[in-house]
Amino acid sequence: MSNLDSRFLKATYGDVSDHLVNIDLTSEKGREELYLISSNIIKEAKTQSELALKNNEYIREKVKNQFDQIFVDEYQDTNPLQSACIDLIHRNNYCKI
Repeated sequence: MSNLDSRFLKATYGDVSDHLVNIDLTSEKGREELYLISSNIIKEAKTQSELALKNNEYIREKVKNQFDQIFVDEYQDTNPLQSACIDLIHRNNYCKI
């Protein structure tokens, strides 16, 4: 992990790693706490991904050019964030099933 990555994580989440080692995973409360922490990290990562695709043309084009086709199975089950990301990277080359 680069210094920039570790500084970003520390600024965003504090020192989560120190806290994680102290969670008692044998207890229901500990498992719930771990779930909440990981859910928040995943939610933030998804939000940052969408913002990067929206606001950074270089990233958007780089991702867009990686795919010849985009196939979305069970499109009705996508959430608004997933749908927004697909809309940002497709080149009229996708199929929603």
